[in-house]
Amino acid sequence: ENVGENAAETQQALTEAEALAAQAQSRVREALATVGKKHLVAKHFPQELRDRALVALSKLRMQVTQANQKLTPMLHVKSNFKQVALANKSLQEVVAQLAPAEVEVEEAGQLCEALASPVGGAPTKDALASAD
Repeated sequence: ENVGENAAETQQALTEAEALAAQAQSRVREALATVGKKHLVAKHFPQELRDRALVALSKLRMQVTQANQKLTPMLHVKSNFKQVALANKSLQEVVAQLAPAEVEVEEAGQLCEALASPVGGAPTKDALASAD
């Protein structure tokens, strides 16, 4: 949860972002409801005016729906941020655990090369002991 030096500021910003996204989504719902009401009213217009109004309202509904789709991820930004931070922490732990093993594998590889090489001669007692 606490990420870096500015953890409190980060958490506050994430909380505010979610709150603003919730407010925006509420306004999107209101806009869609208004467009729906206007759509019903437009059906009673004369044919030519009705067609133009319905096309314009359909475009507006599509734009509001697209805005809502872009807004949806912001509703969960805090939990998504926490999941990414947890994943990064887990990745760092795994990398830290693998580092010593990587060194041992490298040393074992070098020892195997020395054993296979006729030029290198016999390995030292220390090299054989470290291979164990």
